[in-house]
Amino acid sequence: MTRLHLLEVGLDWPPEAYLQRKLEGLAARGLRVTVAAEIERRGARQRLRGIELIPLPRSDEPRLVVAFGVLRDGLALALRNPRRLVRLVRTVRKGRRLRAVLPLLRANADIIHFEWETTARGFLPLFEVFEAPVVVSSHGSVSIRPLIGDQKMTAAYPLIFEKATAVHCVSDATLRDAARYGLDPRKASVIRAAVDTEFFKPGTRGLTRELRVVAIGQLHWIKGYADALEAIAQLVSQGVPVFYDMIGGEPPNGTNKPSDRSRLLYLIHELGLSDRVRLRGELSQEEVLKCLQESDVLLQASLSEGLPNSVLEAMACGLPVVVTDCGGLREAINDGIEGFVCPRRSPGALAEALRKLWDDPEHARSMGQAGRARVLAEFALPQQIDSFVSFYESLGPAG
Repeated sequence: MTRLHLLEVGLDWPPEAYLQRKLEGLAARGLRVTVAAEIERRGARQRLRGIELIPLPRSDEPRLVVAFGVLRDGLALALRNPRRLVRLVRTVRKGRRLRAVLPLLRANADIIHFEWETTARGFLPLFEVFEAPVVVSSHGSVSIRPLIGDQKMTAAYPLIFEKATAVHCVSDATLRDAARYGLDPRKASVIRAAVDTEFFKPGTRGLTRELRVVAIGQLHWIKGYADALEAIAQLVSQGVPVFYDMIGGEPPNGTNKPSDRSRLLYLIHELGLSDRVRLRGELSQEEVLKCLQESDVLLQASLSEGLPNSVLEAMACGLPVVVTDCGGLREAINDGIEGFVCPRRSPGALAEALRKLWDDPEHARSMGQAGRARVLAEFALPQQIDSFVSFYESLGPAG
């Protein structure tokens, strides 16, 4: 029996760690998995277990390279499927766009998956040319784009959801947000984020005389770091010996998300927190794990989210979590059980929740245990892989 061939388009290479785990898990389950990505020098030699790689052309390729690539890939497609080549040329007239899409058509995949709506927007005119089911994932940006003023992306959502064969949403909340932009719930499937619980697991934290708080996320205002810093300042004023680690790099180029680093550095200084806060930058998965295992609580003060892996990873490590009530966070956290769910833009509520954990370490420990149990029961990686396999099989040739 021929293996179902999945083509993931537009990922960074190497992909983010949680996507690597998904792709390798699918390959281990018997799917043929191909990733089409622009490859930076730093990732040129990296390979993933069972994953095929199609290098996509860079936008700054010389014209001669573009012409050669179009000729080579066009001839290969003409020999196998001349009708599709004719249809493509009628749809796309620009050489660089032909150069970008021909390798995807040559892959002859059973399912095309765009992990990001921003990438899907660029390929919208070609959805029909693929002649295969097209999946688009919604990780929560559908609720963020209006807040950051991305009018082009906001205007594109209805057409993306209309043209996609199926839409994967990371939470029920994300599905509700997408439905406001025209997504038919009948073509949507909710498959939540998941964690490798064999990697993310509790460490052996020793007793310390300070409350160690950690946050993970890009340095963008949507992550609510300013509110988190205000909460930390309130704890300091109450005499709580708190230390706050902020893990996260700059937002990627092209995402319309400006860095908040300068403002946060100013706020740290203005609040007198220079000896209480550390900006760690982007860390490896091993470094993130070590930091989580050495912390007491994860603080996620976001203004908008889908269902962030960082929260689930902290729970898997046995940490209680203090989060804001946004996106799908209530789908993973019961207030007062695995952690505390606070109103958005409320530093006082965040500070009060953190203070409760400091005052009652036994309660904090039981919350952390409940969080890991919740992840094991509902957000473990094998369960997510099972869901994706069923999802793709329902769309593939036999589905």
